Amino acid sequence: MVEAGTFKIKGYDGPIIECDKCGSDMELKNGRFGKYFGCTNEECKNTRKLLRNGEAAPPKEDPVDLPELPCEKSDAHFMLRDGASGIFLAAHNFPKIS
Repeated sequence: MVEAGTFKIKGYDGPIIECDKCGSDMELKNGRFGKYFGCTNEECKNTRKLLRNGEAAPPKEDPVDLPELPCEKSDAHFMLRDGASGIFLAAHNFPKIS
């Protein structure tokens, strides 16, 4: 018999995390680089890091287009992007620079 209720994730005592892309619950998973949260929706591939303090990392922000900042080395323009080390400025065709 299956019981109804809220189940806790083994090894995680924090709140249930909602996917910022589709709204489904996220579950704690083990990967090659450690533990992370993955969306339970099969069509959604969204993930979030598990920080060392046991909390989920904040969701990554979408890139901000800055067409008024042209790149000097190519005909590209810059965008603000959210990376592993924080926010950075990159060409809109990053990582491919022509």
